[in-house]
Amino acid sequence: QSNMLGRAPYDGLGEYQDGKVYDWNGEKFRQAKSPLSGANEGSMGLTVTFADQYLLVHEHVDALAFVQSAVGGTGLNRVDRNWNPGDNVYENAITEVNSALTANPSFAFKGILWHQGERDDAMSEHDYALAWDRMVSDMRKRIVGADASTPVVLGQIWPTEGEGVRAAIASTPKRMPSTALVTIEGTRQFDDLHFDARSLRILGRRYYEAFSSLQNELPVADDAVQQN
Repeated sequence: QSNMLGRAPYDGLGEYQDGKVYDWNGEKFRQAKSPLSGANEGSMGLTVTFADQYLLVHEHVDALAFVQSAVGGTGLNRVDRNWNPGDNVYENAITEVNSALTANPSFAFKGILWHQGERDDAMSEHDYALAWDRMVSDMRKRIVGADASTPVVLGQIWPTEGEGVRAAIASTPKRMPSTALVTIEGTRQFDDLHFDARSLRILGRRYYEAFSSLQNELPVADDAVQQN
């Protein structure tokens, strides 16, 4: 939703690394800059510090690329029907990711970053969990290079939002393998819903830490095992 896009004005405290971080604009990868493709002009997302942390640890990586598919005000509920398999927003996201990977076969798909739920605040814990799990299972089947162990990191929504959705998000790592939760403790809003720039930078680091923990749990490929 909009908190993944990032609605806060850019704070001037550092952008994506030149020549190392890229953004899919629907036709090709370009040098990433705030905002990523599809976000509001002047906004920044949590992926700025996610990218910094990723490249700091993975020095051997030539490039990190994002396919930004978030859309503000969208949900899995039965009225909006945006993120269920077959829905337009969801199908467009799958198409964009696969188009980017097909056009750049040297790139490897690494994972999914997800922050959403405010739009679904009327859903029960059961219904949201069922819809979200179905969506992620479908993503892992249909995205090029993804599988059942592909890391998926999701973030909490504000305590003022739907209790059932918050509970479903919190319980996700217990229900769904290879998922991790990012807390919003210590973050702030700049309006009545959206994280401020400082909080987005905090969340970017937390998303990377959660993503890294999931990567460390992945099985080692046979050809990468040292033979004694």
